[in-house]
Amino acid sequence: MTEEQIRRRIGEIVLMKRRRMGVTQEELAGRAGLRTSYISDIERGRRNFSVITLLRLCSALEEPPEALLDFPVGEISSDSV
Repeated sequence: MTEEQIRRRIGEIVLMKRRRMGVTQEELAGRAGLRTSYISDIERGRRNFSVITLLRLCSALEEPPEALLDFPVGEISSDSV
């Protein structure tokens, strides 16, 4: 997977989990202490964010980090990142 594909995959997972919770981007942003535009960028795979932001999102989504990093073994190689 390329870096772009990784960002998109994480963004899709964030979007899916946010929708399952029944919250808006604005509500998720408030819970995570982030801007709504930042959440939008993450969900569209346009933002390369930090581990701290990942943990804030996990807390806001009430999910463990591995829930957002759901990649099959071997899908990400050192060549792609």
